[in-house]
Amino acid sequence: MPSQESNDEYDVDDELDEESGDWRPLGWDRITSEPITLKATIGRWTMFFTLLVFGACWNGVIGLGVWSVAHDFLRGSPNWALSLLLLPFVAIGLALLWGIVYTFLQTFNPVPTMTLSSGAAPLGADVDLTWVFTGATSRLNRVLIELEGREEATYRRGTSTSTDKSVFARITVVDTTDSVEMESGTTTFRVPTHSMHSFDSGRNKIVWHLHIKGEVAFWPDVSEEYPIIVLPHVGALDLQQ
Repeated sequence: MPSQESNDEYDVDDELDEESGDWRPLGWDRITSEPITLKATIGRWTMFFTLLVFGACWNGVIGLGVWSVAHDFLRGSPNWALSLLLLPFVAIGLALLWGIVYTFLQTFNPVPTMTLSSGAAPLGADVDLTWVFTGATSRLNRVLIELEGREEATYRRGTSTSTDKSVFARITVVDTTDSVEMESGTTTFRVPTHSMHSFDSGRNKIVWHLHIKGEVAFWPDVSEEYPIIVLPHVGALDLQQ
């Protein structure tokens, strides 16, 4: 962990350790010099059940309106205003149904496991990455892994909250169609030197993640994100302390 003398370097993206009262770099509880297996931002089944519940509620409510419109048509007194009003909501409902089917099919895809050589990656540092696919790996046609840096800004519009996302860095780490390399492999990539480290001020964030995509013919592709911690430049923090 950083020494007391180095604490002054973290004046923006630090967080307070309530027990000791010391300032520590953001995400300090996840920082380790040991290899770490990454966890996906959203699990496949979590995404599927989230869409399933939301889609069922949405289409259930919209279905009442559709039934009312259909009933009016059958009686020979169609309500055209309500019909036109419901069209975009019905389109959203159909999109949700497609999303439910799509994410359900994705649960049968090969499952990737991503391991980094350390729990944090300083700017300008080289990091070892190991990936392993389990399941029906023979179905993979291509594997693409990218390191992506993204800025996220959250603000209010009236009574709703919106988040704008802007990608400022995208680096190809792996791009292969070799059957052996697609199933498992190890590579080394460098975090951009002249960039911004991980940052979270509540409404504004700098987030880094590894995005892995596995192309599968005639089936939904593998597509998952794995967040990582990017620290200030090497020398600003000693991971061995």
